[in-house]
Amino acid sequence: MAKKVMKKLDKITARMQAKDGSSTASTARIDGNLRTGLIFLLVGLIVSLFAGISGIFGVIGAILAVIGLVFIVLWLLDQA
Repeated sequence: MAKKVMKKLDKITARMQAKDGSSTASTARIDGNLRTGLIFLLVGLIVSLFAGISGIFGVIGAILAVIGLVFIVLWLLDQA
């Protein structure tokens, strides 16, 4: 009887560990599209700060920011 109870407990703990391990691994890192989108968006905003020096920096910054927003939207669509 004790062996049966121990086998059931081992099975239950194995299931619990498998569920916990997969959920922590997926929440610990940022997805590729989100990370890429945030990087492009931030670089675009930083480059656009130099628009006072030359107008081309504003255009390049705006293009990079739009590309970043596209990657963020792609990430959002993957989540749905």
